[in-house]
Amino acid sequence: MNDEQLEEYSALELIFPDLITKQTETSFDVIIEPNPGEENSIGIKLSIFLNPDYPREAPSYTLKPLYDLDRNAIEPLNQVVSDIIDRDMGNPMMFDLIEGIREWLNNQYSAEEEEKIVEVVKKVYDTYTPVTPESFLAWQEQYNRELKIKEENDRELLKAQPYINGLTYQDVWSKPSGKEIFEKGYHAEADEEDKEGLDAED
Repeated sequence: MNDEQLEEYSALELIFPDLITKQTETSFDVIIEPNPGEENSIGIKLSIFLNPDYPREAPSYTLKPLYDLDRNAIEPLNQVVSDIIDRDMGNPMMFDLIEGIREWLNNQYSAEEEEKIVEVVKKVYDTYTPVTPESFLAWQEQYNRELKIKEENDRELLKAQPYINGLTYQDVWSKPSGKEIFEKGYHAEADEEDKEGLDAED
C-alpha cells in the first residue's frame, strides 16, 4: 500500500476493529452485517484488492453472501457497489462502500423480517374459522349446552360438600323441615283420634 492507501486502511481499522482483516499488503476482507454486535441472519463478506493507482482507479472486489443471504442477491448489490465507486472515484471510498452495503443489508433485513411477520400472521389467521351467522348460532347453541352441563355438574358437586355440622347440602335439604314435622305430627295425632273414635263406636 502507498501512504494514501495505508492511511485510509488504518482509519478503517480504527472504525471497524472487529470486522476488518488484512490478507496481503494490498488486500483485506470486511465482514458487513445489518446490525453489528447482534445476531444477524444475513451478511456480506467484502474482499478488497487495491490497485496501485487507487483511489484514482477503481479497486477490485468480490462479494460473498453470508448466513441466510441468497446468492441471487449479489447481482443487485453489485450495482450498488458500482454506483458508489463511480460516484467517489478519485477519493477514498472504502468507508462509503462498507456503509452503502450495510444500508442495503438493512433494507433486505427489514424486508425479510416483514415477510416473516406476514407469514406468521397468515399461519395464525388460517387456523381461524370465518364467522358467519350460521356458524355463530351453531357455536352459541353448543356453548349454551356445555354451560348447562357445567352448571348441573357444579350443583352435584355442591351437594356433596360439607354444609352444616358435617352434614352435606343434600343431607340438610333431604331432612323434613319443622313445618313438615309439625304437620306430620298433627296428621298422625288426628289419625290416632279418628281411630279411637271408631273403636268407641264399636
